[in-house]
This record gives sequence, structure tokens and C-alpha cells, in this order.
Amino acid sequence: MVNTMKEISGSLIDVIKYSNAKLMTVVFTKKDGTTRKMFCKVGVRRYLSKKPNKKLKSFNPNIVNVFDVELKAYRSIRADSINSVILGGKIYE
Repeated sequence: MVNTMKEISGSLIDVIKYSNAKLMTVVFTKKDGTTRKMFCKVGVRRYLSKKPNKKLKSFNPNIVNVFDVELKAYRSIRADSINSVILGGKIYE
């Protein structure tokens, strides 16, 4: 079943951000032009740095931060590079 963004009234980045920490698959194009399929979640806090002086990056609304469950590492995805999101058995393109 393929859902378009008209059905959920938002963007693919909104689907990712409001996924309630469910496991999802994101297919996107990397900067080098290759396509990547990543199994990820949002809202994972377990692996955050505990260093008090850790500098935070500036906020960019076109980038979503996710946790790659296979590599156990945080990743950033540009909104314009997302091809599809599979969440709860539904495909959002």
C-alpha cells in the first residue's frame, strides 16, 4: 500500500519526526549519489554523549536526526534527499 503525502497532510520529514519512536525504513540518496536504505528510529537517547561541554550543532529544519539501529549510531538525513519512508507497513513517498 502506497500512501501519498496528501493523505497524511505533511512531508516525509514529518512522517519521520512524528513516528513515535517506531522502527522505520528510510530510503534516501546520499551526497555522493548512491541510494541507501536505513533501518532507524527517532527519539533514541541511550547513546547520547554525557560530556558536559559537548557542543550542539545549529538547528536546521531541513535535516532530521535519526538513530541507525544496525550501526548503533546517529545519522542526519537531508529532507530533499528522502525518497520514501516505510512505517507501520505503509509506504510514504
